Amino acid sequence: MSDYIDLAIVKKQLRVLHNRDDEYIQLLTKAALKHIENFIDKPLDDVLINGEFPEDLALAALLIITDMYENRAAQTEVNLYVNRAVENFMLPYRKMGV
Repeated sequence: MSDYIDLAIVKKQLRVLHNRDDEYIQLLTKAALKHIENFIDKPLDDVLINGEFPEDLALAALLIITDMYENRAAQTEVNLYVNRAVENFMLPYRKMGV
């Protein structure tokens, strides 16, 4: 699945007890990690601390995954919003400047 976030942790966050959605959850996890990587504008390997993925970025990924899992409909059908907590978790890692 992911070298950064374990499937069991993601399923616990989503409160999923079955295995039917595992592939979909793995896809969401990859998308969330890619979103974080794009936002901070650097590879995730560059933000590892002692070889570990930072907890605040893991929480940001979990919040993104939860939003995507619970809001599978198009944005035109559901009024989605920007999650400020996610952004706040990612901001310290964002590459700034020119």
